[in-house]
Amino acid sequence: MPSTKGFMENPITREVALFKFRDDSVQILSESEFNACMLKRKNDQLWRDLLYFQGYTRTRTGIHTLQTILFVQESALSHPLFERAKVEIMYLNGDIPKASEDFIPVIEEEKFEEEMRIENEEQYCFYVLIKIYHFLEVFHGIKIIKMAGDFVKDDTNLIWLTNISKVSYELKPTKTRDGQAYKDMGEFVKDHNERTHEELEKQYQKIE
Repeated sequence: MPSTKGFMENPITREVALFKFRDDSVQILSESEFNACMLKRKNDQLWRDLLYFQGYTRTRTGIHTLQTILFVQESALSHPLFERAKVEIMYLNGDIPKASEDFIPVIEEEKFEEEMRIENEEQYCFYVLIKIYHFLEVFHGIKIIKMAGDFVKDDTNLIWLTNISKVSYELKPTKTRDGQAYKDMGEFVKDHNERTHEELEKQYQKIE
């Protein structure tokens, strides 16, 4: 197994992530270990060895309570929670100030979600998918047409999104740096990655 995985020894908190490496090995990470990975530099050997990572939930029985929730944009638009779910995303994007009547304090939103999770698990899961929809549209110009989310409930009754599949989407009209419209999703992703890379380079320079 790659030597880059030495940091994964002695887990001290609950397991939250699964790492799959290019040598076909798999490692389960605790929350503290996962956070440590996220602080590693982009040129760290870890990122060369890593194939992908995903959320992980373990239960004492080894049996997960899994449910798949389908999100369809056409029907979601009329959902009573559709607009509420957008408020937090708009605030993060700077579109809603704290002084606005539409602003919902974080504590109030967390309480709302917790009560929903206890009273109606299916609606809570759907609310999470609605927020993902808004996030991708507001921040990246990607409009989800349909997606399916797999949710798992752990021993403490917390619910975790572990996978999203059956995704179909459309790219909102977005301009490139020179003002031209993107030809397709591939061009958008390439340009977005280049911009992100440049921003990270600037941040690293400031740190150094």
